[in-house]
Amino acid sequence: MQNSLIDISIVIPVFNEEKILEKTVNEILGDLDETNMNYEILLCENGSIDKTTDLIKFLSLKFSKLKMISISAPNYGKVLKMGITEAKGEYIFCFELDLWNFDFIEKALLLLKEYDIVIASKLVSGSVDGRPLLRRLITIIYNSILKVFFGFRGTETHGLKAFRYNVIPIVKATKTDRDIFATELIIRAEKSNFKIAEIPIYLKEKRPMRISLLKRVPNSLYNLIKLYFLKS
Repeated sequence: MQNSLIDISIVIPVFNEEKILEKTVNEILGDLDETNMNYEILLCENGSIDKTTDLIKFLSLKFSKLKMISISAPNYGKVLKMGITEAKGEYIFCFELDLWNFDFIEKALLLLKEYDIVIASKLVSGSVDGRPLLRRLITIIYNSILKVFFGFRGTETHGLKAFRYNVIPIVKATKTDRDIFATELIIRAEKSNFKIAEIPIYLKEKRPMRISLLKRVPNSLYNLIKLYFLKS
């Protein structure tokens, strides 16, 4: 157990989010302030070219429980890893800014009494995936690749995540970044016999993808090949 006065850390990668940032941060703060938990929120900015960085700086001065992490170039996995390793909470939650879901926190905290990691899976029974058909098919194909080439036993590596602080050494051991970081983290945790629970999620996109599939899919396949040869 982490020797910390902080109960939970909320880690959120942020890229060009000026339109929804302040509203969502206020929603998160409002939900968490209703609890008796001591918490921190780490907004992990990576290469934004709009007013996101300035807005995070302003909000972090306004709210003491809000912290900023920033890198100069877009790299989701790199900045997420930085946020996780700098988190001080006994329990660490990884969210997307447009997928804030306090219900997930409540359910995950109960499961974390028994499990090391909890993942909100789009493919587990009971989930509702409101994304376009093509993206749903790509998710199924992606997870099939993980099962065949990595022996993955779960259904999701990119969903919302919660884990105990004792997972941090696995986070530090990862070698990849960008979109594949989360996949490597869960595969390593599974192979290290951490107890992983998956729960259903209701997913509806609040905005279109900002990175085209024509660019994202080849990059993901390249990094999966890289991960396959790096695996230990």
